Amino acid sequence: VLDEVVVGAIDEGPGRRREERVRSVVEAVAAGHERSAGVWRALLQAASGDGEVEGWRADLERRRRTEVGDAVRRAVGADLDPLLLDLVWALLGPDVHLHLVEDAGWSPDEYTTAMTDAVLRVVGPVRKRR
Repeated sequence: VLDEVVVGAIDEGPGRRREERVRSVVEAVAAGHERSAGVWRALLQAASGDGEVEGWRADLERRRRTEVGDAVRRAVGADLDPLLLDLVWALLGPDVHLHLVEDAGWSPDEYTTAMTDAVLRVVGPVRKRR
């Protein structure tokens, strides 16, 4: 989902605001969803009737949860509790992206702006790691 180069760009840097770092995460996730939307839909359909394919899908989602959680944690500068992690993982999921961009007709910028705001609201104010 997110390669090391992208995750490195998300890290806190001098002058980068929390909102900018979260937006970088959302942009990276959205770019991945845009590239793989058709494959994701096909995978969901195949997984509904094939246990092996369902296993692949579940494994991809476990890895995506970890990668999204790591990226958001780095962007906000704090660990996410399991509830917040699940909410952010769901918000930034491929299904939500497909619903909003393809089905509802949101532009990529509308998606990125709204999801950045949503992630910041869900995570809320956090204390910096020591």
